Formats: sequence, C-alpha cells, structure tokens
Amino acid sequence: MTRETDYCFAADLGGTKLAAAIADARGRIVAELTEPTDRRGAAYVAEQIAACADKLAQTVGIEVARARHVMVGIPGAIDPRTGRVSLTPNIAGLEDFDVLGFLRGRFGPDVAIENDVNLAMLGEHALGCASRCRNAAFLALGTGAGLGLLIDDKLFRGASGSAGEIADLPIGHDPTSQIPSASGTFELEVGSLAIVDRYRRQGGTAAATVRDISGSSSKETKWRRRSSTRRRAGWPSP
Repeated sequence: MTRETDYCFAADLGGTKLAAAIADARGRIVAELTEPTDRRGAAYVAEQIAACADKLAQTVGIEVARARHVMVGIPGAIDPRTGRVSLTPNIAGLEDFDVLGFLRGRFGPDVAIENDVNLAMLGEHALGCASRCRNAAFLALGTGAGLGLLIDDKLFRGASGSAGEIADLPIGHDPTSQIPSASGTFELEVGSLAIVDRYRRQGGTAAATVRDISGSSSKETKWRRRSSTRRRAGWPSP
C-alpha cells in the first residue's frame, strides 16, 4: 500500500471461530472482531468473511472498497497454482467451494488465501523470533496440528500446497489407549481433543473441548473425513 488512506483486511478462519481485522497503511490494527464460525459450511463461511469486512469498515467509518488488500488464512492446504483448498475436515464443503473466486468477486483482484500456519510463519519471520532466520519452522498445536516452513528466506509450500500438513503423519499407538486404532495419526494423538480425552480418563472432570462447546464432530468422524479427503486427493491412507 502506498497511500495513507489505504487499508487492508485480514481474516483468520478456523473450524470454530473467525477472527478478522482492518489495518491502516502503516500496519496498525484499527478495528478487529472475533465470532463463531458459521457451522453451515463453505458458502455461509465465505459470506461471513465478507460480512466481517463490512462490519469492520463501518466501525472505522470507511467504505469497504478502501481495503486495498485482502488476505484470508485457511486451516487447510492451498494449491499455489489453482487456489484450490483441500484437507479442511472441520469446515463442511470448503474443498468443493471456490472461496478465492468468491472473495475476489466481493473485494476485487487483490485478494489472496493462504494456509493459516504458513501465515503465522511469515509473521514470525517478519516481526517475531524468526526475524533473523533464513530457515525456520512454526509448529502450531491446537485443536489440530500444522507446520509452516521457511527455507532460504522463502515460504515452502510444496507442489500442491501440502508441505507442512503433518496432521496425518503416523505416530506410535499406545496399546492401552481407548482411542480407536484407526486414529493413530499425529493430529488425533496430540491435538486438544486427544489431550482432554486422556485427562478425563485419568479422572479429570472440569474440562471442555471445542467439540463440547461447538457441537463439532467426534475424533472418529473427523478421522473418516480426513481419510475421505486423502482418497479424493489420491494419497495413500496412513
């Protein structure tokens, strides 16, 4: 951005919440909000992102068209050639929806979507603990698991945007675990749902997960969604 009157809009889309903000030409956040992700899925979520931009623009007292650049972080793999989204089991229908095309139709051509953890890696490289690093990794552990990779000062996405998608890596399974053996992948062992499950099995009671709060699917259902996604992408099952 070159003019002091320009703004940019950014949104961080998650399976349970959507965070959005408008910043001025100097990078200062002038308005932000967080709200639950629309559980009805892809088209509704895309509309929600656009609605958040409208709300924030009204808060600042500007026209949303003055948001000269738009960036949306997506919890999944983004093909750098086509903009196609994959590996997004927590948002129904997103893999079959042209989210980039929708957003460009609403905001214009200066719109981009990127894996959310990749954006976190870029943030650390620009302003954080990786600011002096040419090679770095950003490991995100939450409801799920993801990895952003910086190699030779450049974000490494892989040919189809799946570099860093570590959720499906196989992990040694505890034979005494009550979790179904089919769920022996990294994300479903180290994510917050698995951690709280183990806590409860040890006698803990005062614990809530995203699943409890939002009515999200169980780990077993999420595993089936991930397996289906892998088959459509032509990947072998872990």
